[in-house]
Amino acid sequence: AGHQVELEFHIILVKNRQLSGNLGWLTLRFLKTKVNNLSMEPSLELPQQALISCPVGVLTKQSFRHQAALFWFAHSQVYGEAASLRSKVLWVENNLESEPREKDLTWLHQLGAPYLIGKPYYEIFDCPSHGVNVPLNIQAAVAQIIDQFHPDQMIEILDCDMFHLRKAPDYVVADDEILVDAIYEDWHLHSLGQNRDVIAKYFKHGGGFYNGGFVPIIGRAKTIKKILDAWIEIHIDIVQRDFPDKIKWWAGMFALQAACENTQVTMKGINATFIPGKNELEISHHIAHYSVDKIFDKKKQGWPFLKTTNFPGNSYYDCIRSWLESLKQVAQSPTVMEDKWKHWIAKSLLMEHTDESIVANLATKGYSENLVEGEIKKAKSDPYFRGAQDVFVRETAKLQETKIEQLKAEKNNAWLLKTYDKLSRMDESFGEIERIPVPPFKDFVSNYLSKNRPVILQGAMEDWPAYKKWSLKYFREVHGDSTVSIQDGRNSDPNYERNQKFFRKEVLFSDFIERLQQTESSNDFYMTAGNMAQHRESLPEIFADSDSVNIGDGYLAGQTEGSLWIGPRGTVTPLHFDMINNLFCQIRGSKRVRLVPSWSLPWVYNDYHVYSDVDAATPDFEQHPLFENATVYDFVVSAGEILFIPIGWWHHLESLDFSVSITRKNLALLASNSFGAGFIKDSTNFSVGKLD
Repeated sequence: AGHQVELEFHIILVKNRQLSGNLGWLTLRFLKTKVNNLSMEPSLELPQQALISCPVGVLTKQSFRHQAALFWFAHSQVYGEAASLRSKVLWVENNLESEPREKDLTWLHQLGAPYLIGKPYYEIFDCPSHGVNVPLNIQAAVAQIIDQFHPDQMIEILDCDMFHLRKAPDYVVADDEILVDAIYEDWHLHSLGQNRDVIAKYFKHGGGFYNGGFVPIIGRAKTIKKILDAWIEIHIDIVQRDFPDKIKWWAGMFALQAACENTQVTMKGINATFIPGKNELEISHHIAHYSVDKIFDKKKQGWPFLKTTNFPGNSYYDCIRSWLESLKQVAQSPTVMEDKWKHWIAKSLLMEHTDESIVANLATKGYSENLVEGEIKKAKSDPYFRGAQDVFVRETAKLQETKIEQLKAEKNNAWLLKTYDKLSRMDESFGEIERIPVPPFKDFVSNYLSKNRPVILQGAMEDWPAYKKWSLKYFREVHGDSTVSIQDGRNSDPNYERNQKFFRKEVLFSDFIERLQQTESSNDFYMTAGNMAQHRESLPEIFADSDSVNIGDGYLAGQTEGSLWIGPRGTVTPLHFDMINNLFCQIRGSKRVRLVPSWSLPWVYNDYHVYSDVDAATPDFEQHPLFENATVYDFVVSAGEILFIPIGWWHHLESLDFSVSITRKNLALLASNSFGAGFIKDSTNFSVGKLD
């Protein structure tokens, strides 16, 4: 219109990483337009009260790429042309020092969302690279961008697995306030109640400024900056203390509470976040956090190929469904494959898996058919791969020859063991366990140990302090205040013996004794052979009693080796064998024992280490038909008896009463009583080339 117009452009270089090979991030901002002495804000100017959303992601993780893509899709749907002004995706280079840095950022530029690439936490904080420290990347990302905002700019810090459902309200937030969603207090933290001690030690004030809330974290940039140093410092201190891993993993949430408390920044609770499975979708929810959604499960990482037929009908799932459909329409999937999947493709090709199966499997990891087919083609044409393939073919041929010889040997071994079983049945006492007075050790070795033959020894315990004194009352008197380790919760897992480390629990010995007295029958809790070193320290009187046992002159030598079992009626030790010769001493109660000879190995389904897949108490012959070939010695060991279990003999034990047992392994043999060297652990749950 002929008027003089002056445009003032401010170019802010936020971070330039061109020297290191990564592209920098540049933003262009129109600050003010002057027309004839009249000032007006242009359409591209973002008011400071309008939120800029800042999700935090990790460049090296495929799942974060999908999460950022969903965030940007929803953000663009909600804010339209203003979406670029109202978001900055904060990327850190990796989670752990051992992870390679991402070199090809083509996918990041194709995403289209404004971004910043920052250093990981372990490079900018005094904190080592460690799995439990990974959440510090949130503060690391914020610390590297916070000064790029105007101090009064409203920003919104998010987890990357969050996206907008609708426009955020124009929140009015004071300089000494931040807004957080209060749902995390009841869901995770309990920082106002049972977990208050985690953060109370850091408080400089009375505890009136925090509320247990977390993302979204909404406030002015200067307020976020005010709490940032304390947020980082307290987070690092928490992960360095002796807290459970769950507390350490949530240290960022706990630290935020203490940081606000100490800087006197009030945390005001808002109901802004829909969390599927935790609350109902409401009109006030402008953002969704899908971290625990079981229908749209980020942990399965099958994006963008998830089925949507089971999605409920609401605005949250409608947005996800639209995003997934848009990806299919434009065939947008990762354009760069992670090295670990290239490695898997090479293994699969060497194992002669079909191209089709490779494409199908990697589709569940989010890779398009064209990309996978291209990688397969590159692998097949690579001279390094062709060289490896030649070696593999040659060595496989040799292996096949070896396998044929091994198969012959295995069949011959099975024949020999079957023949040995037939010969053993010629003994009139076959299938019975002798009960004899304790013989001289020389005779014991000649007639039983060297012949791999079990026997029950009687009359050895009458003078043992353990046999005379041990009772629940005695245990409580000498060590009631001691801490012991037991297995607890065994009924939750049919493989409780193999997975016993997951059921270890430390309890007061007096509490364990009380539980024994109140329990008629149970296999859910049991003091077993694990943690014997700890029990020797915590139960010295009991182990002093057991160390004084004398089976017979010359039977034992050297340092005492053995274990202690205490449990109620009903405890079961499933079928397994030991790699030593074992003297099993029943001090209190009785046990039903099922013994299977060592030469029955081909028929006991030894699927892992020293364990059998057969339930010897109620064998399923349809599932384990070969077990019908095995002989099962079924008998009871009573208090005062010692069962000699030869090496390799399979045994299943069931307590018929409250039971206390010990073992002795330090036999006075000329050779070592340990025979485990050379035994191969194996598992039917692993095979080369399997996707997971």
